[in-house]
Amino acid sequence: EQEGEEEEDYALADRAVEALHREMPEVGGAMIQCGLSARALVLSWYQHSFWGVLSVTELAINETLRFLYGPKGQVALALALFRHVREELLRAAARQDDVLRLFHLFSHGVRRFEFTPEVVEEMGL
Repeated sequence: EQEGEEEEDYALADRAVEALHREMPEVGGAMIQCGLSARALVLSWYQHSFWGVLSVTELAINETLRFLYGPKGQVALALALFRHVREELLRAAARQDDVLRLFHLFSHGVRRFEFTPEVVEEMGL
């Protein structure tokens, strides 16, 4: 069963990265420029169910969305997180930050994420 879950996580990560490059190519490009793999980051989120990324309140909301919307909700959440830190990522790429600095910046920026009505509306669920 664990192997099936891993395959699902990889497939979801691929879908999220494809959507990122389609909807926010500048963010995907900024991550590549700084040496941070969007796929590895998203895969880590999925494999750990966003634990350590989202607050407990946001984790509970995410689990509800996951139950209601399945894979579509997980891809939408990844895009919402990228959208949430978009400006910080673009500034980091402009400064040519290295991968460790970018990862640190990204991790702290994502921790401020909240499922506001506007965010949920942008997720298109």
